[in-house]
Amino acid sequence: MKRLVTYTKSEIETTNKSPSGLSRHQIVFVVSLPLLFLMAGLLGISVTNILGPFVSTNPLLSSLLGFVLGILVFVIFIPKVLRMPKGKTTLRDHLHTIGVDRIRPVSRTLLIFVPCLVSIAVAQIVGSLVYNQFILRWEFDYFTNQLFDSTRITNAIGSSPITAVGSIFEEIVLRGVVLTMLLQVYSKRKAITGSAVTFGYVHILNLLNGPLTYELVTFVVGQIIWATIIGILYGYMFLITGNLYANMFLHWFANGMSNCFMYLPYVTPEIHALLNIIFNIGLMSTVISLCWIFLVNKYWPLTTQEKGIRAFPVIGQPGIRIREL
Repeated sequence: MKRLVTYTKSEIETTNKSPSGLSRHQIVFVVSLPLLFLMAGLLGISVTNILGPFVSTNPLLSSLLGFVLGILVFVIFIPKVLRMPKGKTTLRDHLHTIGVDRIRPVSRTLLIFVPCLVSIAVAQIVGSLVYNQFILRWEFDYFTNQLFDSTRITNAIGSSPITAVGSIFEEIVLRGVVLTMLLQVYSKRKAITGSAVTFGYVHILNLLNGPLTYELVTFVVGQIIWATIIGILYGYMFLITGNLYANMFLHWFANGMSNCFMYLPYVTPEIHALLNIIFNIGLMSTVISLCWIFLVNKYWPLTTQEKGIRAFPVIGQPGIRIREL
């Protein structure tokens, strides 16, 4: 029998609807997301300053503090105060909605996550080699020795996997909340695209990372573009895995190893942004990963139980209607 997927409309806020299908409250939430992340960041800075230099100078402790504050803002505040993405609900139902109460089967999630992570490393290597051959035209052996130099790679990674913990909460908000909200009124394709554009738009907040120079503006514009591109991958991965953990780990590791395998000496801001858009966490890695996830899902689709939903017949309706519980 044919399976139809519907959403529980009674759980969605339907007052003050706009032509987009979303409520005005939901639209304001999406538009103001950079302010929400800014508020969380300022809260973290304030608490860190109160606790003193012992915490602020320790990446592990400051990241742990950021994680706790992130839980309060993005896991408690959003569903309880802002009532996103499905209106008033219990915390347990919210965690189920955003896909963090399940990770089964683990082997399937790993089969999706690991090759996607490898594709990012491969894209970085290819981008570096293209930069060398077509722009620098250095000796190939010398460039590859620099590219795979263990000391350089170690320095590039540094403490970034620890400080990249914020990517976990970006996934909770952009995929767990925003994508789920968009799926209530749009098709999967439009919802994924909308969440990807929102993900890119949120990165406009990085303009506050320093003086408003040409280099910073160029980088942030490029970041908005490649974040939108890889946001399509994150959205598709969320739907195919049925949980948020593959997204969290891929986003975390991708941020932590950003430019780890990209040796770009004497690069201009424009070329740097372009290489990131095409390679790194841009077009190349996204296309490879999407193709891989499509193949995995084709030959190993999730069952109804693994998706965390229960199927039951609807009286008077042919087939089976699947509703999320």
